[in-house]
Amino acid sequence: MEGWRGAWYVPCLASHETLQELCRKENLTCKSIGITNRSLKSYEVEYLCDYKVEEGKAYYLVKWKGWPESSNTWEPRKHLNCPLLIQNFLRDKNEYLSRGRGGKAMKLRNHVKTLKPAIADYVVKKAKQRIALQRWTEELNRKKNHKAMILVENTVDLEGPPLDFYYINEYKPAPGINVLNGITTGCECADCPAEKCCPKEAGFILAYNKRKKLKIQPGLPIYECNSYCRCGPDCPNRIVQKGTPYSLCIFRTNNGRGWGVKTLQKIKTNSFVMEYVGEVITSEEAERRGQFYDNQGNTYLFDLDYDSDEFTVDAARYGNVSHFVNHSCDPNLQVFNVFIDNLDLRLPRIALFSTRTIKAGEELTFDYQMKGTPVDRHCELMVTQEEPDPPTCVEEKPSLGESSMPSKEALNTEDMKMPKDSEVTTEADIKPKSVRRAKTWSDVVENLYRFQQAGYRDEVEYKQVKQVEQVDFWPETGFVKKLQRRDNTFYYYNRQRECEDKDVRKVKIYVY
Repeated sequence: MEGWRGAWYVPCLASHETLQELCRKENLTCKSIGITNRSLKSYEVEYLCDYKVEEGKAYYLVKWKGWPESSNTWEPRKHLNCPLLIQNFLRDKNEYLSRGRGGKAMKLRNHVKTLKPAIADYVVKKAKQRIALQRWTEELNRKKNHKAMILVENTVDLEGPPLDFYYINEYKPAPGINVLNGITTGCECADCPAEKCCPKEAGFILAYNKRKKLKIQPGLPIYECNSYCRCGPDCPNRIVQKGTPYSLCIFRTNNGRGWGVKTLQKIKTNSFVMEYVGEVITSEEAERRGQFYDNQGNTYLFDLDYDSDEFTVDAARYGNVSHFVNHSCDPNLQVFNVFIDNLDLRLPRIALFSTRTIKAGEELTFDYQMKGTPVDRHCELMVTQEEPDPPTCVEEKPSLGESSMPSKEALNTEDMKMPKDSEVTTEADIKPKSVRRAKTWSDVVENLYRFQQAGYRDEVEYKQVKQVEQVDFWPETGFVKKLQRRDNTFYYYNRQRECEDKDVRKVKIYVY
C-alpha cells in the first residue's frame, strides 16, 4: 500500500529490541515501540532482571524502558527510585524460591553474591509477562464499546496473552451472511412498553421488569427496541445493546482450566452480564472447523439453533470476554436469544444472564451444552415449589479453546454403548474417562442426542442429577420419550428418529 508522501509500508519482522537500537542510532522517535523524545535521551526503569552483592552493596540489573536488553546496566540500590518494581522483583524471586522448597520461602545467605541463573530467568519472564498482560489490558479497554472495565490477571503461571485472538464487540459475519437484516421500522412508543412496543409486535411479552431484570423463562426470545424506534437510550427495553455493565477480570485458573472470567462487582439475579460474539459462519463451515478443533482439543462453536440450524458462532479467533468463560454443569449464567436490529430468526444474538446472585470475585460459567431453543419445541412449563437438585458435574472444562480432550483413537462399537440400568448409579463421582464426537447415526447416538438436547451428557448424568432410576422410552423404537430439563421444564420426543445426519457430529459420546 502506498503510504504518506509516496513512501511504502511493509510488514516489519524485526524485534522490538532491534527497532529500538535502530531508532537510537539514527536519533529517531517511534511511540509504538516506546521511543519518544523524552526517552530518546533519558533513562527510565522498565523492570529489574537480576541481583547481586558486591563489597556489601546491593546492585540490580536494570532493563531500561525504550532501550534494548544489550543496554542493561547494574545499578546500586540507592540510585533506584522504583519501589513498586523492586517489590515485584522480590515477590517474583520469593515465589520461585517457595516453589522449590515445598511452599517455604528461602532467603539468600550473606555469602551468596548473585542469584542463580534459573531464578533470574524466572524473574525476567514474570516481568515481561506483567508488561505483556498490561498492554493486553489496555488494548481490550481501548476496543470495548461499554463503560465497564476489563482487567487481566495471572498469578498462576507464565502464560501471556493469547497470540491469535482479536477482540470484537459484535458479530463478524462471514462473506455472504448479513447480520443486519430485516429491520425497517421501530416502535412509536414515547414511554416503553406500550401496546405496540417491539416485543408485543413480535408476539411476545417484554423481557424485563421495572428494575431492568429479566422476567421471562429460558427458551423465550428477547425483543429489544431497535435503531428505528422512537424511544431514547434510557428506554427500559434497551439492555443487551448497551453492552456489559459489570467490570470483569480475565484470570488464569489454578486448577488447569486455562483462562477464566470472574466478576469484580456483585451481580444480582436475572441481570444481563455479557454477549457471546464471534465469527458467524454456515453450519457447513462449522462442521469443517469442528473437525479441526476436535483434533486440537478446542471448542468455540455455538450453534444458532433458535429457529433453524443454518449458522454457528465461532469465537476461536474473534470474540469478546465470553471467549474465556469456562464451562460448568452448575452454571451461574443462562443463554437467551436476542433480536434487536435483525429480525432474522436464524441469526439471534446470544446474551448471557445471571441465574442467581453472583458475588464479587466469583467465577462466571455457563453450560456449553445449553441451548437457546424455544420452549414450545418439545417442552411444557412445569411449576414447582421445590428447588431442583444441584447437578453433579464432570470436573469443569478448561476455558473455551483450552479443554483437555481425550486421545484421538477412534472409539469402537463397545465404547459407544450406554451403561446398562444395573451399571448406572446415582453416586456423584461417576465421571467419563474420555469423550468423542459421533461419526454415524445409530440408536445409541439417537438417545445421546436427546439427552444432550435436554442439557445432559447422557443417561448416566440424567439419573445422577434428577435422582431417578428409570427413563421413559418409546416401546416401539427404544428411543427416549420424555426428559426433565434442569429448569424443570419437560422435553417430549417423537417415537421416530429426530437426530438428522447434519446433527450427528454434534453428538458427544462419553466413555466411562
